Amino acid sequence: MGFSAYTTLSSLLDKHAPIVTKLSRRQSPSNPWFSTTLRTFRSTLRHVENIWKRTRSAADRSSFKSIRNQYHKLILYYKKEYYSNLVSSASYNPKRLWQTVNKLLHRKSSSRLPTSSPGTSLADSFASFFHRQNIQTPSFSNQQPCYIISPLTLSSCHPLPNFSVFTPASVSEVHKILSNCPNKQSDSDPIPTWLLKECSFVLVPTIAIMVNLSLISGQFHPTLKESVISPLLKKPTLDKEELSNYRPISNLSLISKIIERVVKFRLMDHLTSNSLLNSHQSAYCKHHSTETARLYIHDHLISAIGSQKVSCLCLLDLSAAFDTIDHDILITRLSSWFGIHGSVLSWFKSYLSSHCFRVKCETDLSSWYTSFCGVPQGSVLGPLLFVMYTTPLSTLISSCSLNHHLYADDTQLFLSFLPTHLDSSMDYLHSALDRISSWITENLLTLNSSKTEFLLIGLGKQLAKINNPSLTTTHYARNPGIIFDEHLTFSDQISSVSKSSYSISVSFAVSVYTLIPKQTASTIATSIVYSKLDYCNSLYHNLPKSQITRLQQIQNPLQVLLS
Repeated sequence: MGFSAYTTLSSLLDKHAPIVTKLSRRQSPSNPWFSTTLRTFRSTLRHVENIWKRTRSAADRSSFKSIRNQYHKLILYYKKEYYSNLVSSASYNPKRLWQTVNKLLHRKSSSRLPTSSPGTSLADSFASFFHRQNIQTPSFSNQQPCYIISPLTLSSCHPLPNFSVFTPASVSEVHKILSNCPNKQSDSDPIPTWLLKECSFVLVPTIAIMVNLSLISGQFHPTLKESVISPLLKKPTLDKEELSNYRPISNLSLISKIIERVVKFRLMDHLTSNSLLNSHQSAYCKHHSTETARLYIHDHLISAIGSQKVSCLCLLDLSAAFDTIDHDILITRLSSWFGIHGSVLSWFKSYLSSHCFRVKCETDLSSWYTSFCGVPQGSVLGPLLFVMYTTPLSTLISSCSLNHHLYADDTQLFLSFLPTHLDSSMDYLHSALDRISSWITENLLTLNSSKTEFLLIGLGKQLAKINNPSLTTTHYARNPGIIFDEHLTFSDQISSVSKSSYSISVSFAVSVYTLIPKQTASTIATSIVYSKLDYCNSLYHNLPKSQITRLQQIQNPLQVLLS
């Protein structure tokens, strides 16, 4: 497989840049904007100050005050120049821009790891938990659905094109992929990523050979299946002491990501050119975003309201969806639904089998574990494979005559009906949900019933006609990133945006407004406030004037600051 290159690169790095341990003196870091000019000016200021303290003359005092004022003006000038350059250089890189903004606003992220781990190290506790979660399979439901469509016999309804051989990767393609990779690296990488990029003109031909050996042989080398997992808290509001509130993010080797990206390009070309992608799935598809997904749902709900109908929006939540994918079912699905055969199918079998991982918490490393199901979160192919795994779910939901849309593991169903048909419509919805729940269970996924939400949406007059004490619904539901309320006024959503934007505006005004030029301030304001207003703003079309006024009021404080 040519993976002796790993050992060769490591030995070369040890030879020419061996690790050297040095003792360093602790020094308080100076401000990054504190230039040599300021340092020289400060020395002059101290010298003039000492003269005034010694003579106490009015002339020396006046000279000291004049130089002190110049010094303070210089500090402000260099601060503005530094932060302006910092924001400008990051304006086209959202991640760096947010890091810069957080630094300007003095927002430090607190530790997002549990504070205690009784009986064992924190890394081993996480590793054991993720491993148990990985090998567990959901228990089959005791409830019998109306009728069951087996996940293994359900197949695509149209002839499938054959995808059995990978097209080899060229040196230029591998070089382009490497150039676009971030400088992040894994513990299993033989040399730092930045150094690999510096030496790309020498190493890329060898990497291209490694990539093509993997594609042609249909094998994914075991070394590339090793990952270091970092636990990531799913939401800042969740209890960080609960291990179940963390998702395992895998840090994989650079070579594995390059091979995965080459495979993804070929797989996406096969799926798009043959129209095999799920039309009801918006995630990981070009020109499909969370906004297009929400807009699709919103359009149907508004149409139902215009027809004097009430809609029941059902938001399904899957637990640890990426971690419980069954490899045998996925391989069968790749063949029967997407026409993948030959060495391509062999490659996916090799890629999925026997992934090894260990968990890293700060400097603490756990023991090695082997995963027997799921796809690594943080991998290139993982999200696309999950979408392909759940594609038959759309066919099943469509067979139930339910409108629906998916975004990754976020599944939304909605059924519109006249208020007088509530009971029969709810019976039909429950029957369909039984079938959907059965499919989810048979595919070894887990439906989290405690987080599944039901929201009745319609005009006030139509909702008032509904009188069913046994029906449990909410008045609003969080539809990832947007709050849908029962009248589609988005009042709760606007309140949420207003609250977060106000706190940011105040922090912005107090902390950094006087330190930066207006143009830089405008860039920051756009990134931290206007981005909140712009997110899914197509949903605000045709809202009542009172709600539009509230949106305008969010902008007013910043517009005053920047005017």
